Amino acid sequence: MDVLGLIASNLSRNNLIGAIPPKIGQLKSLDFLDLSRNRFSGSIPSGLAQLSHLGVLDLSDNNSSGKIPLGTQIQSFNPSVYAGNLELCGLPLQNKCPDEESAPCPGIEDDANTPEDEDDQFITLGFYMSLILGFCVGFWESVEL
Repeated sequence: MDVLGLIASNLSRNNLIGAIPPKIGQLKSLDFLDLSRNRFSGSIPSGLAQLSHLGVLDLSDNNSSGKIPLGTQIQSFNPSVYAGNLELCGLPLQNKCPDEESAPCPGIEDDANTPEDEDDQFITLGFYMSLILGFCVGFWESVEL
């Protein structure tokens, strides 16, 4: 039986145990994968990150652990895709892996001002001061007429 052309797979709530098979990365046509609410353990196979057509993914409520593999769009999924896997780490989760430095996550604001922020604040301040000055001069001209 040839499953390499498989497009969708929903194996949720089947009480499956063990590791997610590494060969899952060979399913290049896979667009929908739901492995939620099982008892998968171990790391997420790196081959899963190579599935470029994967549009829907749900690995929630398992016992997966380790770093979420880096790849095509696997980091762009909502963190809820990985919910219930308390030992998972890496993007898009806020749980940092032990080997990661404290680099800021994309989309998360940092309180520290960068030089670009200070330039923007200066430009913004200049804009408002010019606006007030222009209003006052325009108002003063209309009063004198």
